[in-house]
Amino acid sequence: MTFPEDKNSPEEVILRVRPPIDTPNGAYTIWADFKPDDGDTISHEFVVNVDNEAILDLDIYSDVPGLETRPNDPVEFYVTLENDYDHRVTANINVVEKPDEWDVEFLEEDNGKYRITKTSIAANEEQTFIVKVRPCLNAVDGTYPIVLNVVLENSRLGVSQQLDLTINRGIEEDKMLSIFPGTKSIELNPGSSEEIVVNLRNTGDQTLNNVELKVQDVSGVTTSIRSFGAIDELEPGESRGIPVEIKARADASPDTKEILMRAVSDEAESEDERVEVSVIKSNSSGFIGIGMVIAALLLLIFIVSKFGRR
Repeated sequence: MTFPEDKNSPEEVILRVRPPIDTPNGAYTIWADFKPDDGDTISHEFVVNVDNEAILDLDIYSDVPGLETRPNDPVEFYVTLENDYDHRVTANINVVEKPDEWDVEFLEEDNGKYRITKTSIAANEEQTFIVKVRPCLNAVDGTYPIVLNVVLENSRLGVSQQLDLTINRGIEEDKMLSIFPGTKSIELNPGSSEEIVVNLRNTGDQTLNNVELKVQDVSGVTTSIRSFGAIDELEPGESRGIPVEIKARADASPDTKEILMRAVSDEAESEDERVEVSVIKSNSSGFIGIGMVIAALLLLIFIVSKFGRR
């Protein structure tokens, strides 16, 4: 620091102290020396109180912490962080609780496109970010908590916010996308497979982008979509057929199962459709065994009749 000769006003100096994360509670003394180029050193004592239970000067809230949607329909919560410290803080953002197979991501508020994992907030300022939640396709009706934890960098201290998302399959909406399986039921022997065609149709009045078929496997049965990724565009009234191979595992037990299918796009999604798959034991092996026994008996009779009386 430089003090001009003709200036007697004081200069403010900020001494910032960051205790290690594992510092025990207590009062700690810090001595700072101020040594001019010419003259005696001036020492000053500072006392820092460490309290791991102290209330953070960081607040978190959402004006609308509860929303309702259908399975696989994403929603966006807006969450705000307030920094009441007199200095800038950086904090990490994490999800500490959510249902399995649900997707949760944090996005910048300005564009809603870039994902974030931490945020930096100026002194006495606030910052809002988006929490985008997409429930899984087979989510059942009910209310589910999503809990966020915002922890100060290089610290164990943080704040939490719970967001509640209600799943309601009964929400009515105009369907722009429909799905029509070529058949509603098939029969398979263990180890065998069959290919069906599932038609996706744009029943709305606008172009749909990135249209794709989602199929949920069930135990004992596997599915394979025979297409190359999503359909880039599906014009109003246009349909596309998607081949789907359905295969019963070789060790599958006789049973009847339902495969759940749905078409999704950037703008809309279809109702769920189901294809019933019956796994049955083949009787062909029994007929083959009986045929072999009959053939053996006929051969024995032939041998006896031809060579037995010599």
